[in-house]
Amino acid sequence: FHAITSAHILLSAMIDNHIYWGNKAEIDQRLSNAQRRVHHYTTKERIHNRAYDRAEDRVHRERRRLHQLQSQRASIRCRGHKDASPCTCYDSIDQQIKHQGKVLSRAKHDLDCTPRTILITRHHDWHYTVETYTKTGELRVITELIDTASGKPVRTFTHEASFAQSDDRTINSNPSVGVRHDDLSLHSDAYVSDALTAELAGAAGSWSVNALVDHRLALVNSVIEALDNEGKTAKTLEARVDAALVLGIVDPRASQQALDKLTQTHTR
Repeated sequence: FHAITSAHILLSAMIDNHIYWGNKAEIDQRLSNAQRRVHHYTTKERIHNRAYDRAEDRVHRERRRLHQLQSQRASIRCRGHKDASPCTCYDSIDQQIKHQGKVLSRAKHDLDCTPRTILITRHHDWHYTVETYTKTGELRVITELIDTASGKPVRTFTHEASFAQSDDRTINSNPSVGVRHDDLSLHSDAYVSDALTAELAGAAGSWSVNALVDHRLALVNSVIEALDNEGKTAKTLEARVDAALVLGIVDPRASQQALDKLTQTHTR
């Protein structure tokens, strides 16, 4: 506000500049939304293969059957044949034993080809909550140009600044299943207060410079108009030079704008 301060010193005899801030920035942070979510994920798990048990039971069962047939053959006694024909007492049981041996071999082969454990996919749901927090801030400023003679405001400027920021955080996170931990990342109250103050300072400062220039220009114009009416050309030119000097101290760009207005208004 160096430019504003300089103008205030130069014009203190006729005008004063007051800036009224709100008591303090109103800053609030609250939960604005919450969503329950489900994360689907899968895991691989090795378990015992029940098919192996069934194949093993079959081997035991076929082996017992073979032993039974072998025991049955051993219990057969050939008593000889009256007609001296070849003995066929063992033919039938031998065929059964031979067939059962093949059955047992196939059962053993199937068991050898059956894994004891298998890898399976399991599906799971992970329940978690995403909370959204919103941080807001508000601050108000009133800038007044006051006529020191009357104590009344010549011009008034009111501006309100606001700030809003939102962020999410995860409740019941579990990175091992794919639900990453996410905490809040909101600006501090001091940061919000500084941001609001900076915004309003810029707005009030710019307005103050322009208001001071415009008010001074109005005063100069009234003096020039009076001098013109009295036919005092030299005094009119001197007033214009004074205006240029004063306005130049306030703000070179504002001064140039003011001089342009003077030129447009009073050049004959």
